[in-house]
Amino acid sequence: MKKTTFALLLLSCCPWLAAQCPLGDVTFSTQGQIDSFQINYPGCTDIPGNVTIQGSGITNLDSLIGIATIGGDLMIGETLAWFSPKTNLFLKNLSGLDSLHTVGGSLKIFLNAALANLNGLGHLAKLGANLEIVRNDSLASISALGQLDTIPGSIWIGRYVGGGPGGNPQGNNSLVNLEGLGNIQGIGQDLVIMRNSSLVNLSGLENLHSIGGGLSITHTKSMISLNGLENLQTIGGGLHIGGPGSGWTSITSLNGLENLQSIEGSLTFTLNYALTSLSGLDNIDPATITEVIISNNSLLSLCNTQPICEYLENGGTAFISGNAPGCNSVPEIEAACAVPTQEVFAGEISVWPNPATDFLKIALPENAAAEPLAVQLFDVAGRCVRFVNPEKVGIDKSHTLNLTGFPPGVFALKVVAGERVFLGKFVKQ
Repeated sequence: MKKTTFALLLLSCCPWLAAQCPLGDVTFSTQGQIDSFQINYPGCTDIPGNVTIQGSGITNLDSLIGIATIGGDLMIGETLAWFSPKTNLFLKNLSGLDSLHTVGGSLKIFLNAALANLNGLGHLAKLGANLEIVRNDSLASISALGQLDTIPGSIWIGRYVGGGPGGNPQGNNSLVNLEGLGNIQGIGQDLVIMRNSSLVNLSGLENLHSIGGGLSITHTKSMISLNGLENLQTIGGGLHIGGPGSGWTSITSLNGLENLQSIEGSLTFTLNYALTSLSGLDNIDPATITEVIISNNSLLSLCNTQPICEYLENGGTAFISGNAPGCNSVPEIEAACAVPTQEVFAGEISVWPNPATDFLKIALPENAAAEPLAVQLFDVAGRCVRFVNPEKVGIDKSHTLNLTGFPPGVFALKVVAGERVFLGKFVKQ
């Protein structure tokens, strides 16, 4: 009480104190420090340095209501240890920051156990660097960020934190979409979406046109589509979907990337256990691809999109392995790439016995019978389930295909012979 009276006396005799603010960085580690801020710095609106809010006993930010600008970073939470005394265990929202409209550095929201939303940041319109939202397990909504329209630095929704040189991937396990980023049209550096176990799509990024750095989507076990990226046109540092490490995604298709024209870096797909096709990348300029890495995608069989075909044709560096037949090596993709430019002769191929058991004989027209053969088999869903290169074991000089151990079912057959392609169908018993 005496402290409050003294502060009021100072204000009455010395009005110039009304707008006094800390001159350097400010750290709030207790609720008491937050509650006394207006008393210690009456009328303060602009803090020139960094502001850090991290303390296990902090429950609300109500007394920070007057702060309008922060010159440096705003750090809410703790970047390293989950059970650190610096972790905000009880802070449920950011009400009290309602006057904040500018952060000159980065906004970092890390390891806030109870934070359910970002309410309180509804007037934040300008960031000077990065937006980093990492390991807030109760965070279900970031809709309060709707005033942001440009991010000069990177956006990290989940990232590697602590744990040595590589760190550990940490996401936001309750976040289901990115609604709140809908006004953002450009990102100056990277966009990283990592380890957000409830995120089902990228809804909220519909106005995003350009990413100055790379786009990386990893460790997303609930995301099945890239819906939300329909207006993305340029990436400045490569496209990476899948791993690394033990990470994986459940993305089934690349629909949503149809308007992507340039990536200026590597094209990488690793550990995508549900992805069957790279269709959706058809408008990328192959001249902007610097490297292709497609590995350990167990169902991925269709990789012959036009940009990849042109990139390989021009001698681009590629590492292809561990995928489904049809996309398990550079020669397999190159063979599939050749098909669209060749003349297809449906009905000119004969196969027997049909139904088949352990082998299938293939008869082509006389003028094609001496040509080297490459064979692709497709199941009823259109997935390539086997590719046989003419130099590999599996088809002999009499055009007999070994089906030992092959599962039963109905299959389509595509045979590449020289400059022509022949189609057929058979049943495996």
